[in-house]
Amino acid sequence: MQLTMRYKELRLHSVDEDEFREVFDSSGVDEKWRDSFVIVRLSSRSGGGYVQCAKITAERRHGQGGSGRDPDGPRDLLWSLRP
Repeated sequence: MQLTMRYKELRLHSVDEDEFREVFDSSGVDEKWRDSFVIVRLSSRSGGGYVQCAKITAERRHGQGGSGRDPDGPRDLLWSLRP
């Protein structure tokens, strides 16, 4: 993965085949695992990056006062991707 310290207004993007190949090739992961991973591009006003993973789910959690810190509180599924 390649991350920044903090994201302001984080956006998640799926990648095209060229971007996937570029990140996968530079990751050092054995080619036999290629079909087991997804790559998600991260972008925001404060920087970008990517995550290479087996699956990803992005949720917005709702807590008291909108803090999003209540792990058992209601949540909205924003994005989900798996190979």
